Amino acid sequence: MLMPVIVVLSQARHDATMVMGYWSNEDFKDPILRFRPDSVHLDYERIALDLDFASCNISGKNGNLLFYFNGCSVANAFHEIIENGTDFNPGKAAKNACRSKSSAYTALHQSSLILPADDKDSLFFLLHLTKNYYQEKDSIIFYGIPRYSILDMKANSGRGRVVLKNQIYHTDTTMNGDGMTAVRHANGRDWWIINHDQGGSNRYYRTLLRDSALIPAGSQNIGQQRSEYGVAGFSSDGSRYFRYSNYNGGLSVMEFDRETGLFSRERYLPVTQENIFAYGGSFSPSGRYVYIGNGQYLMQIDADADVLTADTIAVWDGTAADWGQPAYFGAMQVGPDCRIYMATGYCVPFMHVIMEPDKAGKACDVRQHFFRLDVPVCYVPHFPNYRLGTPYPYCDPDIKVVTSTQQYIPEEPDADPFRLYPNPAYDRCMVTSSRLMHRIAIQDMTGQTVIDENIFPGRIWEADISTLPVGVYIVRVMYSNHQIDTKKLIKIQ
Repeated sequence: MLMPVIVVLSQARHDATMVMGYWSNEDFKDPILRFRPDSVHLDYERIALDLDFASCNISGKNGNLLFYFNGCSVANAFHEIIENGTDFNPGKAAKNACRSKSSAYTALHQSSLILPADDKDSLFFLLHLTKNYYQEKDSIIFYGIPRYSILDMKANSGRGRVVLKNQIYHTDTTMNGDGMTAVRHANGRDWWIINHDQGGSNRYYRTLLRDSALIPAGSQNIGQQRSEYGVAGFSSDGSRYFRYSNYNGGLSVMEFDRETGLFSRERYLPVTQENIFAYGGSFSPSGRYVYIGNGQYLMQIDADADVLTADTIAVWDGTAADWGQPAYFGAMQVGPDCRIYMATGYCVPFMHVIMEPDKAGKACDVRQHFFRLDVPVCYVPHFPNYRLGTPYPYCDPDIKVVTSTQQYIPEEPDADPFRLYPNPAYDRCMVTSSRLMHRIAIQDMTGQTVIDENIFPGRIWEADISTLPVGVYIVRVMYSNHQIDTKKLIKIQ
Protein backbone atom coordinates (compact mmCIF):
# COMPACT_ATOMS: atom_id res chain seq x y z
CA MET A 1 0.00 0.00 0.00
CA LEU A 2 1.58 3.29 -1.14
CA MET A 3 0.37 6.78 -0.41
CA PRO A 4 1.64 10.23 -1.38
CA VAL A 5 4.23 11.99 0.75
CA ILE A 6 2.62 14.61 2.98
CA VAL A 7 4.44 17.07 5.19
CA VAL A 8 2.47 17.31 8.40
CA LEU A 9 1.64 20.93 9.22
CA SER A 10 -1.57 20.46 11.19
CA GLN A 11 -1.65 21.09 14.91
CA ALA A 12 -1.53 17.29 15.36
CA ARG A 13 -3.20 17.09 18.76
CA HIS A 14 -2.96 13.30 18.61
CA ASP A 15 -1.95 13.17 22.30
CA ALA A 16 -4.93 15.17 23.57
CA THR A 17 -6.72 12.18 25.15
CA MET A 18 -5.50 9.60 27.65
CA VAL A 19 -7.84 6.62 27.89
CA MET A 20 -7.07 4.80 31.11
CA GLY A 21 -8.82 2.40 33.45
CA TYR A 22 -8.57 -1.29 34.17
CA TRP A 23 -11.60 -3.27 33.04
CA SER A 24 -14.60 -2.80 30.79
CA ASN A 25 -17.60 -3.51 32.95
CA GLU A 26 -21.16 -2.32 32.64
CA ASP A 27 -21.17 -1.51 36.35
CA PHE A 28 -18.21 0.88 36.19
CA LYS A 29 -16.97 3.79 34.13
CA ASP A 30 -13.28 4.39 33.48
CA PRO A 31 -11.29 7.65 33.59
CA ILE A 32 -10.43 9.56 30.42
CA LEU A 33 -8.21 12.66 30.57
CA ARG A 34 -9.04 15.20 27.88
CA PHE A 35 -6.60 18.03 27.17
CA ARG A 36 -8.52 20.86 25.56
CA PRO A 37 -6.80 23.96 24.20
CA ASP A 38 -7.48 25.86 27.43
CA SER A 39 -8.21 23.23 30.07
CA VAL A 40 -7.78 19.63 31.24
CA HIS A 41 -10.86 17.59 32.05
CA LEU A 42 -11.28 14.22 33.74
CA ASP A 43 -14.33 12.35 32.50
CA TYR A 44 -15.68 8.87 33.16
CA GLU A 45 -17.07 6.70 30.37
CA ARG A 46 -18.02 3.06 29.97
CA ILE A 47 -15.25 1.78 27.69
CA ALA A 48 -15.21 -1.32 25.47
CA LEU A 49 -11.86 -2.85 26.46
CA ASP A 50 -9.93 -3.90 29.53
CA LEU A 51 -6.71 -1.86 29.67
CA ASP A 52 -3.30 -2.96 30.91
CA PHE A 53 0.35 -2.07 30.31
CA ALA A 54 0.22 -3.01 26.59
CA SER A 55 -2.42 -0.36 25.81
CA CYS A 56 -2.25 2.85 23.77
CA ASN A 57 -4.60 5.34 22.13
CA ILE A 58 -4.63 8.26 19.69
CA SER A 59 -6.78 11.30 18.97
CA GLY A 60 -7.45 13.08 15.71
CA LYS A 61 -5.54 16.23 14.84
CA ASN A 62 -8.39 18.22 16.45
CA GLY A 63 -7.83 16.43 19.77
CA ASN A 64 -10.92 14.20 19.75
CA LEU A 65 -10.38 10.53 20.56
CA LEU A 66 -10.21 8.22 17.52
CA PHE A 67 -9.37 4.76 18.88
CA TYR A 68 -7.65 2.80 21.63
CA PHE A 69 -5.89 -0.56 21.71
CA ASN A 70 -5.24 -3.10 24.48
CA GLY A 71 -3.01 -5.60 22.69
CA CYS A 72 -5.91 -7.93 21.88
CA SER A 73 -8.53 -5.66 20.31
CA VAL A 74 -9.10 -2.09 19.15
CA ALA A 75 -12.13 0.13 19.86
CA ASN A 76 -13.26 3.50 18.52
CA ALA A 77 -14.42 6.67 20.25
CA PHE A 78 -17.96 5.26 20.37
CA HIS A 79 -16.53 2.47 22.54
CA GLU A 80 -17.28 -0.14 19.93
CA ILE A 81 -14.81 -2.77 18.75
CA ILE A 82 -14.14 -1.77 15.16
CA GLU A 83 -14.46 -3.96 12.09
CA ASN A 84 -11.72 -6.62 11.98
CA GLY A 85 -10.56 -5.21 15.33
CA THR A 86 -9.77 -8.41 17.25
CA ASP A 87 -7.14 -11.18 17.19
CA PHE A 88 -3.99 -9.07 17.40
CA ASN A 89 -0.61 -10.42 18.50
CA PRO A 90 -1.16 -14.10 17.63
CA GLY A 91 0.81 -16.54 19.75
CA LYS A 92 1.12 -18.18 23.13
CA ALA A 93 0.47 -15.05 25.20
CA ALA A 94 -2.70 -14.14 23.27
CA LYS A 95 -4.16 -17.62 23.80
CA ASN A 96 -3.86 -17.11 27.53
CA ALA A 97 -4.80 -13.41 27.70
CA CYS A 98 -7.23 -12.66 24.87
CA ARG A 99 -10.03 -14.91 26.05
CA SER A 100 -12.80 -12.47 25.13
CA LYS A 101 -13.16 -9.47 22.83
CA SER A 102 -12.57 -7.09 25.73
CA SER A 103 -9.66 -8.92 27.42
CA ALA A 104 -6.31 -7.13 27.70
CA TYR A 105 -2.98 -8.46 26.47
CA THR A 106 -0.47 -9.17 29.23
CA ALA A 107 2.66 -7.41 27.96
CA LEU A 108 5.02 -4.73 29.21
CA HIS A 109 5.22 -0.93 29.09
CA GLN A 110 5.49 0.68 25.64
CA SER A 111 4.81 -2.52 23.72
CA SER A 112 2.43 -0.64 21.40
CA LEU A 113 2.53 2.71 19.60
CA ILE A 114 0.38 4.56 17.05
CA LEU A 115 1.71 6.78 14.24
CA PRO A 116 -0.38 8.71 11.70
CA ALA A 117 0.21 7.80 8.05
CA ASP A 118 -1.44 10.90 6.61
CA ASP A 119 -2.72 14.34 7.60
CA LYS A 120 -6.38 13.44 7.17
CA ASP A 121 -7.05 11.38 10.32
CA SER A 122 -7.58 8.47 8.00
CA LEU A 123 -4.75 5.91 7.97
CA PHE A 124 -2.76 4.97 11.07
CA PHE A 125 0.07 2.55 11.72
CA LEU A 126 -0.45 0.55 14.90
CA LEU A 127 2.91 -0.92 15.99
CA HIS A 128 2.74 -3.77 18.49
CA LEU A 129 5.23 -6.20 19.96
CA THR A 130 3.96 -9.77 20.22
CA LYS A 131 5.23 -11.34 23.42
CA ASN A 132 6.75 -14.78 23.06
CA TYR A 133 9.04 -16.91 25.17
CA TYR A 134 11.24 -19.98 25.28
CA GLN A 135 12.94 -21.96 28.01
CA GLU A 136 16.70 -21.85 28.45
CA LYS A 137 17.94 -24.19 31.18
CA ASP A 138 15.96 -23.13 34.27
CA SER A 139 14.89 -19.74 32.93
CA ILE A 140 12.01 -18.47 30.81
CA ILE A 141 13.28 -15.98 28.21
CA PHE A 142 10.77 -13.43 26.93
CA TYR A 143 11.12 -11.49 23.69
CA GLY A 144 9.06 -9.40 21.30
CA ILE A 145 8.13 -9.99 17.65
CA PRO A 146 7.74 -6.59 15.91
CA ARG A 147 4.42 -6.33 14.08
CA TYR A 148 2.26 -3.64 12.57
CA SER A 149 -1.36 -3.21 11.59
CA ILE A 150 -3.03 -0.44 9.56
CA LEU A 151 -6.34 1.19 10.44
CA ASP A 152 -8.58 3.29 8.23
CA MET A 153 -10.54 5.53 10.58
CA LYS A 154 -12.60 7.11 7.77
CA ALA A 155 -14.16 3.73 6.99
CA ASN A 156 -17.64 2.80 8.21
CA SER A 157 -18.68 6.45 8.54
CA GLY A 158 -15.85 7.20 10.96
CA ARG A 159 -16.20 4.05 13.05
CA GLY A 160 -13.07 2.55 11.51
CA ARG A 161 -11.75 -0.67 10.03
CA VAL A 162 -8.52 -2.63 10.37
CA VAL A 163 -7.32 -3.04 6.78
CA LEU A 164 -4.06 -4.92 7.48
CA LYS A 165 -3.12 -6.85 10.59
CA ASN A 166 -0.26 -8.59 12.38
CA GLN A 167 2.40 -7.99 9.72
CA ILE A 168 6.04 -8.55 10.81
CA TYR A 169 8.31 -5.66 9.85
CA HIS A 170 11.69 -6.98 11.07
CA THR A 171 11.85 -10.58 9.91
CA ASP A 172 14.17 -13.00 11.72
CA THR A 173 14.69 -10.42 14.46
CA THR A 174 13.67 -10.65 18.11
CA MET A 175 13.51 -7.54 20.25
CA ASN A 176 12.72 -6.56 23.79
CA GLY A 177 9.01 -6.75 24.39
CA ASP A 178 8.83 -3.18 25.70
CA GLY A 179 10.32 0.31 25.47
CA MET A 180 9.27 0.99 21.86
CA THR A 181 9.29 4.67 20.95
CA ALA A 182 9.50 6.94 17.91
CA VAL A 183 10.63 10.39 16.79
CA ARG A 184 10.02 12.48 13.69
CA HIS A 185 12.80 12.37 11.07
CA ALA A 186 14.68 15.61 10.42
CA ASN A 187 12.78 15.94 7.11
CA GLY A 188 9.58 16.58 9.10
CA ARG A 189 7.77 13.79 7.27
CA ASP A 190 9.11 10.33 8.15
CA TRP A 191 9.42 8.61 11.52
CA TRP A 192 12.29 6.79 13.22
CA ILE A 193 11.08 3.85 15.34
CA ILE A 194 13.56 2.58 17.93
CA ASN A 195 13.50 -0.84 19.56
CA HIS A 196 16.06 -2.41 21.84
CA ASP A 197 17.41 -5.88 21.17
CA GLN A 198 16.43 -8.85 23.26
CA GLY A 199 17.72 -8.66 26.86
CA GLY A 200 21.43 -8.66 27.63
CA SER A 201 22.44 -6.61 24.59
CA ASN A 202 23.43 -3.05 23.73
CA ARG A 203 21.97 -3.19 20.20
CA TYR A 204 19.26 -0.77 19.07
CA TYR A 205 17.19 -1.45 15.95
CA ARG A 206 16.10 1.38 13.67
CA THR A 207 13.00 1.28 11.49
CA LEU A 208 11.95 4.06 9.14
CA LEU A 209 8.29 4.79 8.45
CA ARG A 210 8.50 6.35 4.99
CA ASP A 211 5.89 6.66 2.25
CA SER A 212 3.57 4.34 4.20
CA ALA A 213 6.14 1.57 4.34
CA LEU A 214 8.11 0.30 7.32
CA ILE A 215 11.74 -0.04 6.25
CA PRO A 216 14.32 -1.78 8.47
CA ALA A 217 17.21 0.70 8.66
CA GLY A 218 19.88 -1.28 10.44
CA SER A 219 21.04 -1.42 14.03
CA GLN A 220 23.67 0.15 16.27
CA ASN A 221 25.60 -1.20 19.23
CA ILE A 222 26.29 1.47 21.80
CA GLY A 223 26.69 1.80 25.54
CA GLN A 224 25.64 -0.49 28.33
CA GLN A 225 24.10 -3.89 27.85
CA ARG A 226 20.47 -3.71 28.86
CA SER A 227 17.99 -5.99 30.58
CA GLU A 228 14.73 -7.18 29.06
CA TYR A 229 12.55 -4.76 31.05
CA GLY A 230 12.60 -1.05 30.33
CA VAL A 231 11.02 2.19 29.15
CA ALA A 232 12.37 4.73 26.68
CA GLY A 233 11.65 8.10 25.13
CA PHE A 234 12.93 11.09 23.19
CA SER A 235 13.23 14.69 24.26
CA SER A 236 10.66 17.01 22.70
CA ASP A 237 13.15 18.24 20.07
CA GLY A 238 14.29 14.69 19.29
CA SER A 239 17.95 15.38 20.07
CA ARG A 240 18.13 13.12 23.12
CA TYR A 241 17.02 9.60 23.94
CA PHE A 242 16.84 7.73 27.23
CA ARG A 243 16.33 4.10 28.11
CA TYR A 244 15.75 3.08 31.70
CA SER A 245 15.40 -0.20 33.51
CA ASN A 246 15.68 -0.85 37.22
CA TYR A 247 16.10 -4.60 36.57
CA ASN A 248 19.81 -5.36 36.06
CA GLY A 249 20.01 -2.11 34.15
CA GLY A 250 20.00 1.58 34.91
CA LEU A 251 19.56 4.83 32.97
CA SER A 252 21.25 5.58 29.64
CA VAL A 253 21.01 9.05 28.07
CA MET A 254 22.29 9.50 24.50
CA GLU A 255 22.34 12.12 21.80
CA PHE A 256 20.36 11.32 18.64
CA ASP A 257 20.77 12.51 15.05
CA ARG A 258 17.33 12.75 13.44
CA GLU A 259 18.89 12.82 9.97
CA THR A 260 20.95 9.62 10.21
CA GLY A 261 19.13 7.81 13.01
CA LEU A 262 22.41 7.29 14.91
CA PHE A 263 23.11 7.57 18.64
CA SER A 264 26.20 9.07 20.24
CA ARG A 265 27.62 10.11 23.64
CA GLU A 266 26.01 7.57 25.91
CA ARG A 267 26.07 8.48 29.60
CA TYR A 268 25.06 5.80 32.08
CA LEU A 269 23.71 5.86 35.63
CA PRO A 270 23.43 2.51 37.46
CA VAL A 271 20.21 2.07 39.42
CA THR A 272 19.56 -0.52 42.13
CA GLN A 273 16.13 -2.10 41.80
CA GLU A 274 13.66 -1.25 44.55
CA ASN A 275 10.53 -2.82 43.01
CA ILE A 276 10.08 -4.96 39.90
CA PHE A 277 6.64 -3.57 39.01
CA ALA A 278 6.99 0.16 39.65
CA TYR A 279 9.32 1.75 37.12
CA GLY A 280 8.89 4.49 34.54
CA GLY A 281 10.60 7.44 32.97
CA SER A 282 10.16 10.64 31.02
CA PHE A 283 12.05 13.68 29.84
CA SER A 284 10.85 17.03 31.11
CA PRO A 285 9.19 19.16 28.38
CA SER A 286 12.44 21.01 27.60
CA GLY A 287 14.56 17.84 27.65
CA ARG A 288 16.73 19.23 30.44
CA TYR A 289 15.74 16.62 33.03
CA VAL A 290 14.94 12.93 33.04
CA TYR A 291 12.56 11.59 35.67
CA ILE A 292 12.68 7.93 36.69
CA GLY A 293 10.49 5.98 39.07
CA ASN A 294 12.03 3.17 41.08
CA GLY A 295 9.49 1.65 43.42
CA GLN A 296 8.90 4.08 46.28
CA TYR A 297 11.44 6.60 44.97
CA LEU A 298 11.07 9.28 42.29
CA MET A 299 14.33 10.72 40.97
CA GLN A 300 15.35 13.65 38.77
CA ILE A 301 18.51 13.56 36.62
CA ASP A 302 20.08 16.56 34.89
CA ALA A 303 20.54 15.41 31.28
CA ASP A 304 22.88 18.34 30.58
CA ALA A 305 25.48 16.96 32.99
CA ASP A 306 28.55 15.10 31.74
CA VAL A 307 28.19 12.71 34.67
CA LEU A 308 24.65 11.65 35.54
CA THR A 309 23.56 11.80 39.17
CA ALA A 310 20.13 11.18 40.67
CA ASP A 311 18.35 13.59 42.99
CA THR A 312 15.53 11.90 44.93
CA ILE A 313 12.70 14.42 44.77
CA ALA A 314 9.88 12.36 46.27
CA VAL A 315 9.44 9.29 48.45
CA TRP A 316 6.23 7.28 48.58
CA ASP A 317 3.99 8.73 51.29
CA GLY A 318 2.34 5.43 52.26
CA THR A 319 -0.83 5.76 50.17
CA ALA A 320 -2.15 2.38 49.06
CA ALA A 321 -5.30 0.82 47.69
CA ASP A 322 -7.66 -0.90 50.09
CA TRP A 323 -6.37 -4.23 48.83
CA GLY A 324 -2.83 -3.31 49.87
CA GLN A 325 -1.05 -2.40 46.62
CA PRO A 326 1.00 0.80 47.00
CA ALA A 327 0.83 3.98 44.92
CA TYR A 328 4.51 3.88 43.93
CA PHE A 329 6.07 5.74 40.96
CA GLY A 330 5.52 4.07 37.56
CA ALA A 331 4.93 4.90 33.90
CA MET A 332 5.01 8.60 32.93
CA GLN A 333 3.94 10.85 30.05
CA VAL A 334 4.22 14.59 29.44
CA GLY A 335 0.78 16.04 28.80
CA PRO A 336 -0.06 18.83 26.34
CA ASP A 337 -0.16 21.10 29.43
CA CYS A 338 3.57 20.49 30.19
CA ARG A 339 2.85 18.48 33.34
CA ILE A 340 4.01 14.88 33.75
CA TYR A 341 1.23 12.39 34.44
CA MET A 342 2.27 9.24 36.26
CA ALA A 343 0.85 5.81 36.99
CA THR A 344 1.90 3.90 40.09
CA GLY A 345 3.29 0.59 38.82
CA TYR A 346 0.23 -1.22 40.16
CA CYS A 347 -3.44 -1.15 39.21
CA VAL A 348 -4.73 1.20 41.90
CA PRO A 349 -7.13 4.21 41.88
CA PHE A 350 -4.39 6.86 42.08
CA MET A 351 -2.19 8.90 39.74
CA HIS A 352 0.61 11.36 40.47
CA VAL A 353 1.43 14.62 38.68
CA ILE A 354 4.67 16.61 38.42
CA MET A 355 3.39 20.16 38.12
CA GLU A 356 6.52 22.01 36.92
CA PRO A 357 8.93 19.37 35.62
CA ASP A 358 11.41 21.85 34.12
CA LYS A 359 12.31 23.15 37.58
CA ALA A 360 15.24 21.63 39.45
CA GLY A 361 14.85 19.55 42.57
CA LYS A 362 11.74 19.67 44.70
CA ALA A 363 10.68 22.91 43.04
CA CYS A 364 9.25 20.68 40.29
CA ASP A 365 6.31 20.17 42.68
CA VAL A 366 5.43 16.47 42.82
CA ARG A 367 1.78 15.92 43.76
CA GLN A 368 1.35 12.37 44.98
CA HIS A 369 -2.10 10.80 44.40
CA PHE A 370 -3.19 14.07 42.75
CA PHE A 371 -5.92 11.99 41.12
CA ARG A 372 -8.06 9.88 43.44
CA LEU A 373 -10.07 7.91 40.97
CA ASP A 374 -13.28 5.91 41.09
CA VAL A 375 -11.60 2.83 39.58
CA PRO A 376 -8.04 1.48 39.31
CA VAL A 377 -5.71 2.48 36.47
CA CYS A 378 -2.65 0.50 35.42
CA TYR A 379 -0.76 2.73 33.01
CA VAL A 380 -0.58 5.98 31.07
CA PRO A 381 -0.30 5.83 27.26
CA HIS A 382 3.03 6.63 25.63
CA PHE A 383 3.04 9.36 22.96
CA PRO A 384 5.87 10.61 20.74
CA ASN A 385 6.00 14.33 19.95
CA TYR A 386 3.48 14.48 17.12
CA ARG A 387 4.07 18.24 16.72
CA LEU A 388 7.82 18.08 16.12
CA GLY A 389 8.51 19.76 12.78
CA THR A 390 5.32 21.84 12.87
CA PRO A 391 4.86 25.48 13.97
CA TYR A 392 3.02 24.29 17.07
CA PRO A 393 4.66 23.89 20.51
CA TYR A 394 5.16 20.55 22.21
CA CYS A 395 3.04 21.68 25.15
CA ASP A 396 1.41 24.75 26.65
CA PRO A 397 1.91 25.40 30.39
CA ASP A 398 -0.96 27.91 30.42
CA ILE A 399 -3.57 25.16 30.04
CA LYS A 400 -5.60 25.17 33.26
CA VAL A 401 -6.70 22.16 35.28
CA VAL A 402 -10.45 22.53 35.82
CA THR A 403 -13.45 20.60 37.06
CA SER A 404 -15.39 18.23 34.84
CA THR A 405 -17.27 15.14 36.01
CA GLN A 406 -14.64 14.77 38.74
CA GLN A 407 -13.04 17.49 40.83
CA TYR A 408 -9.33 16.78 40.98
CA ILE A 409 -7.83 19.99 42.32
CA PRO A 410 -7.57 19.51 46.10
CA GLU A 411 -10.48 21.27 47.79
CA GLU A 412 -10.93 22.74 51.20
CA PRO A 413 -12.64 20.25 53.52
CA ASP A 414 -16.41 20.28 53.25
CA ALA A 415 -18.31 21.71 56.19
CA ASP A 416 -20.56 18.63 55.90
CA PRO A 417 -18.16 15.89 54.74
CA PHE A 418 -20.84 13.24 54.18
CA ARG A 419 -24.62 12.89 54.33
CA LEU A 420 -26.36 10.24 56.42
CA TYR A 421 -30.05 9.66 55.78
CA PRO A 422 -32.69 8.94 56.78
CA ASN A 423 -31.73 9.73 60.32
CA PRO A 424 -33.41 8.50 62.48
CA ALA A 425 -33.80 5.28 60.48
CA TYR A 426 -35.48 1.97 61.16
CA ASP A 427 -34.48 -0.50 58.40
CA ARG A 428 -31.98 1.04 55.97
CA CYS A 429 -29.64 4.02 55.89
CA MET A 430 -27.56 5.61 53.14
CA VAL A 431 -24.25 7.49 53.14
CA THR A 432 -23.24 9.81 50.30
CA SER A 433 -20.07 11.89 49.99
CA SER A 434 -18.44 14.27 47.54
CA ARG A 435 -15.17 12.44 48.23
CA LEU A 436 -14.26 8.83 47.50
CA MET A 437 -15.07 6.56 50.44
CA HIS A 438 -13.06 3.38 50.99
CA ARG A 439 -14.35 1.94 54.27
CA ILE A 440 -17.42 2.44 56.43
CA ALA A 441 -18.04 1.10 59.93
CA ILE A 442 -20.95 1.41 62.34
CA GLN A 443 -20.27 1.10 66.08
CA ASP A 444 -22.59 0.97 69.03
CA MET A 445 -22.09 3.21 72.07
CA THR A 446 -19.88 0.61 73.76
CA GLY A 447 -17.41 0.83 70.87
CA GLN A 448 -18.32 -2.57 69.43
CA THR A 449 -18.31 -2.66 65.64
CA VAL A 450 -21.61 -4.00 64.29
CA ILE A 451 -21.05 -3.29 60.58
CA ASP A 452 -17.66 -2.96 58.88
CA GLU A 453 -17.26 -2.90 55.11
CA ASN A 454 -14.37 -2.22 52.76
CA ILE A 455 -16.12 -0.74 49.77
CA PHE A 456 -14.90 -0.24 46.21
CA PRO A 457 -13.91 3.45 45.98
CA GLY A 458 -17.24 5.23 45.63
CA ARG A 459 -19.50 8.01 46.82
CA ILE A 460 -22.68 6.08 47.74
CA TRP A 461 -23.17 3.33 50.34
CA GLU A 462 -26.32 1.73 51.67
CA ALA A 463 -26.71 -0.57 54.69
CA ASP A 464 -29.39 -2.88 56.06
CA ILE A 465 -29.77 -1.96 59.74
CA SER A 466 -33.10 -3.73 60.32
CA THR A 467 -31.55 -6.28 62.71
CA LEU A 468 -29.76 -3.74 64.88
CA PRO A 469 -31.24 -2.99 68.31
CA VAL A 470 -32.85 0.39 68.88
CA GLY A 471 -30.29 2.92 70.03
CA VAL A 472 -27.58 5.41 69.07
CA TYR A 473 -24.69 4.39 66.80
CA ILE A 474 -21.57 6.04 65.38
CA VAL A 475 -21.01 5.91 61.59
CA ARG A 476 -17.31 6.12 60.71
CA VAL A 477 -16.31 6.93 57.09
CA MET A 478 -12.71 6.46 55.96
CA TYR A 479 -11.54 8.18 52.76
CA SER A 480 -8.69 7.21 50.42
CA ASN A 481 -6.25 9.43 52.34
CA HIS A 482 -7.17 7.57 55.56
CA GLN A 483 -8.95 10.63 56.99
CA ILE A 484 -11.98 9.63 59.09
CA ASP A 485 -15.24 11.51 59.65
CA THR A 486 -18.02 10.42 62.00
CA LYS A 487 -21.73 11.08 62.58
CA LYS A 488 -24.35 9.77 64.97
CA LEU A 489 -27.10 7.50 63.67
CA ILE A 490 -30.31 6.94 65.61
CA LYS A 491 -31.95 3.54 65.10
CA ILE A 492 -35.68 3.46 65.76
CA GLN A 493 -38.30 0.70 65.80
